[in-house]
Amino acid sequence: MKPSHRVAVLLSPVLVVLGAARAARADTVVQFPLDSILDARTVSTLNGATVVPWTVGQGVDGNGYSDGYVTLAVEAKLGQTGVALPNDGVFPASATTGVPEVVLHFSNANASTIYQTHNAHSGVAQTFHFAVPQATYSMIYLFMTTSEGALPLTVTMTYSDATTSTATFTLPDFGTGQPLPTNPPIFFDLISGMHKWNTQDAQVDTTGHTITGVKVTPTTSKDLVDVAIARQASPQYLVFWGATGIATSAVDAGTPAGDAASTEDAAGSGSSSGSSGNSSSSSSSGAGSSSSGSTAGSSSGAGEGDAASVGTTDGAATGDASESASSGGSSGCQCAIFDAPSSSPFAPWGALLAVGGALVRRVRSNRARCDRQRHGRD
Repeated sequence: MKPSHRVAVLLSPVLVVLGAARAARADTVVQFPLDSILDARTVSTLNGATVVPWTVGQGVDGNGYSDGYVTLAVEAKLGQTGVALPNDGVFPASATTGVPEVVLHFSNANASTIYQTHNAHSGVAQTFHFAVPQATYSMIYLFMTTSEGALPLTVTMTYSDATTSTATFTLPDFGTGQPLPTNPPIFFDLISGMHKWNTQDAQVDTTGHTITGVKVTPTTSKDLVDVAIARQASPQYLVFWGATGIATSAVDAGTPAGDAASTEDAAGSGSSSGSSGNSSSSSSSGAGSSSSGSTAGSSSGAGEGDAASVGTTDGAATGDASESASSGGSSGCQCAIFDAPSSSPFAPWGALLAVGGALVRRVRSNRARCDRQRHGRD
């Protein structure tokens, strides 16, 4: 084999490795910032030694007036047991279900004025939407609850070229305790097995209550920029908890969600309280906490953490990402993104140069040996 051929053959595996590294880094878990639409406190939290109750009119049932949820720390403080929400709003990734780490907008670490959810009350048609960090996405995960029955919803996704795609489905009631519909196979429980808590934070009803996750597939070849959710003027009561995406291209993390997000109802439109925040990223490690019940990849136990968190798509959970508590009632969770683990971006090229240098030396050595052999024959 001629030296030049040997160089080409030996370089090929290096290029394959570099290409695989790029592909691995393409998938990014993005926790979408929702500050501009969050307007409710649906979860009782523990601020130091003080229980801060969910806000009446902004709960999870009875059009927001009957019941809410609590964190594990609140439950323990009240001497109760059972499944409750994680103290930091972090639900670790699940290798079983394929759902990445999810960070919702409640946390014991947040001030009592920080909003956690968006509520769409019964009897009023409403469309609310939020901007997303521009990128191509393979999957969007929406987290919602509906009470007083199942609720038809339409999700409209807008792309950078101004085209749209839609998904329609009927969100199942959060408190039936029944298995989720499998046709279409888009529903899952982010957490299940919970009671509800009344205005005195006493446990009520059965342990059949959940937060429902919905998988929505966008047009994967286009940059997604906005997601809108529309409900009818029906008797059901909707709580929107959060959204997470799997980006397959570079993420434009500099787009504040508040620039385009708004809430509209049948009578007009207007922005809800809260302020938008800049996106943040993190590569710090640590185990995210979760409730002791059934979650989408949760582990037993609970612990306090930051309000924003990141995760990878392979089921491993990371935590202790950045938290930013904005004024004006916005959530402490901004936008968190995390690329698949990789070394310095220059490291692969350094390795390529090192291999190339070794190959050049090998070629020169082979050439010198050939010259000596040829001179010997002469």
